[in-house]
Amino acid sequence: RKGMSFFTEGTRSDPALYLIRKGKVSIQSSNHPNLESVLGFDLGTKDVKTIGKDGYFGNDTLGANETGEFGLAVYTVTALEEVEVGVLDMHAIKRLAKPKEDKAEKTSMEDLDMIRILG
Repeated sequence: RKGMSFFTEGTRSDPALYLIRKGKVSIQSSNHPNLESVLGFDLGTKDVKTIGKDGYFGNDTLGANETGEFGLAVYTVTALEEVEVGVLDMHAIKRLAKPKEDKAEKTSMEDLDMIRILG
């Protein structure tokens, strides 16, 4: 829903990658003015940085920071309108990223767990 916060800068969250299927979110950080380097893509030149359909965020929560912590948000993400996202948490990513010798086992929709539907 509009106004919902996915991440709040400086707080711990579950490490996950959020894939935007519909809608738009704002993203801001007081400690990381160059969010493009954190996210890995261009956010444009507007004062309010936004990510829309087919964009993503949360990738930085999947790796350990300087102190070895996972899931520490370095930015705040807020829904600007109704948003629908897909969520890949650490468990889902580990199941999908198996070594080559384990590729004979395919992941199907039945292997995935629904965390929640937002929007």
